Amino acid sequence: DGRLPADAQIGESLYASNLLDRGHLVRRQDPNWGKDAQTANTDTFHFTNCSPQMSAFNQKTWLELEDYILDNTRRWKSRVTVFSGPILRDDDRSYRNVKIPSAFWKVVAFLGDDGKPSASAYMIDQSRELGELSIVFGQLKTWQRSVAQIEQLTGIHFGKLADYDGFSNEERLTGTRIEAQIRGPQDIRL
Repeated sequence: DGRLPADAQIGESLYASNLLDRGHLVRRQDPNWGKDAQTANTDTFHFTNCSPQMSAFNQKTWLELEDYILDNTRRWKSRVTVFSGPILRDDDRSYRNVKIPSAFWKVVAFLGDDGKPSASAYMIDQSRELGELSIVFGQLKTWQRSVAQIEQLTGIHFGKLADYDGFSNEERLTGTRIEAQIRGPQDIRL
């Protein structure tokens, strides 16, 4: 990505000869619309749009969540805004002098059936999969979380989106953290 200094980017050497994938935070299909579709498509292939993800995580669990969001957007003939990123922690494992995130998040903003703003948030953990990067793949755990929790974990503020998220609203009312394990696409709630 020519917009950033090369020494501020992680290149192909991190991903060579191991089980790490270049996990695209914005997938190619998501921004491919409108007059800038070609530029948006090209921008998804920069290393600055990638974060190290275990291949089983990237090609199954992360992909299933992305597919669910995209498929429902197409089915509803609507548009959504999707924010994605790693959850960075001080104790993240270092591999080839790069910290590997143990978890990733997505926040989805959209208009509900009633035309009112709505939001949902997800966190997917890959920490058990990291092991020695020569692992036996185990079960990955995916959780639907509140936008407020993702804000707290990442330090990123999503403006009023937490106000439109049912989980965040329930947490404010009850004073307890809300999370729901997602075992398959049928458990995802937008």
